[in-house]
Amino acid sequence: MIEETEHEENLAIAEDGLSKGISAPVMILDATDDNGGEKHAVEVNQSFGIKAFHWKDTELAPFAIDREGDWQRHREAMNEPPLGEIIRNAQSMLNDALRVLWFCAHSPREWLSIPSMIRDDEGNWTRQSTMDRALMLEDKIRAWSRENVANNEQAMAVSLFYEIFQSAYSTKAVPKPSEHSSATRAKN
Repeated sequence: MIEETEHEENLAIAEDGLSKGISAPVMILDATDDNGGEKHAVEVNQSFGIKAFHWKDTELAPFAIDREGDWQRHREAMNEPPLGEIIRNAQSMLNDALRVLWFCAHSPREWLSIPSMIRDDEGNWTRQSTMDRALMLEDKIRAWSRENVANNEQAMAVSLFYEIFQSAYSTKAVPKPSEHSSATRAKN
């Protein structure tokens, strides 16, 4: 939840040169927001005209940089082929489509809370490898996929993945060349 609060430490200079307090609102994310700021992300996306995606009755969270990064890290941990090699082949994208839908349908707590250590049968703690943690997450993703994506919906899931992926990249900032730059001056 976003709330406006006033901070007296914000200061402005008065006409007489002395500092005086101002009461400009400051945006603070409320710690009680169970969605990890997702409500705020949805509001921002709506402000910029980014359409919300849904899988059946579930509204999907925006495929923002943090979710995309976690999805990419998971792909790497699972030793998946580079995305550039398979992205044009819809059949090859099914597993990634299911992963992206899962990441967007769940709170980050679902994947960030996977333990890095587990206790064995003798009570000793053992560190989980990156692959072990990735396999635990992959089990969650596949269980969700079995429940939520029927065999005849696979093409629809891949199509939605492409829409989500394209939408995430259509709003990225691209530097605009300066009107004062010159290719001729740059060579000198």
